[in-house]
Amino acid sequence: MRSGSLITARDAADRRIEVLALPGSPLDPRSQGTNGLIRDGATLVQNVDDILNVLSKTDRMETPPPEPYQIPSLEVVEISEKERTEIHKKLLENIAHDPIAVDELCRWCHVSADIVQSFLLELELAVQIQQYSGSRVSRLIPRD
Repeated sequence: MRSGSLITARDAADRRIEVLALPGSPLDPRSQGTNGLIRDGATLVQNVDDILNVLSKTDRMETPPPEPYQIPSLEVVEISEKERTEIHKKLLENIAHDPIAVDELCRWCHVSADIVQSFLLELELAVQIQQYSGSRVSRLIPRD
C-alpha cells in the first residue's frame, strides 16, 4: 500500500491527472493497491479499448511539448606535447597492478576527469591498462 507506484498514482490523482488501474483478485493481498485506486476513482482497465478511450478524451495540448534536447557544445582542450608526456608519466606512475578508482587517479595526478579518460582510452588501446566496472583501472603485466 505504500509502494512508489501507488504514491505516484495518488499524486497524479491529486493533480487531476487521469489514473488507470488493472484490477486484481480481491483475495490476493498484492492487489489491494490497484483495487484501492479503482475504488478511489481510477479508471478501470479491462482491455485496450479502455485505455484508448481515455487517451482519445485527453486534451494533449494542455501541457506544452518538452523543449528538444540540446547537446552541449564540447570545449576542446589543447594540450602541448610536453603536457601530454607529463600526464602520461603521472598516470603510469599512479596506476598499479591493483585496480584504482579513476576519481582517485584524477585527484592524485591533478588532472581533470575528461583528460584522464582520454589518456586511459589510449593506454587501454595500447594494452597497457585494463578498465573495470565501477570506474577502476589497473596496469597490465607486460607479456614477453
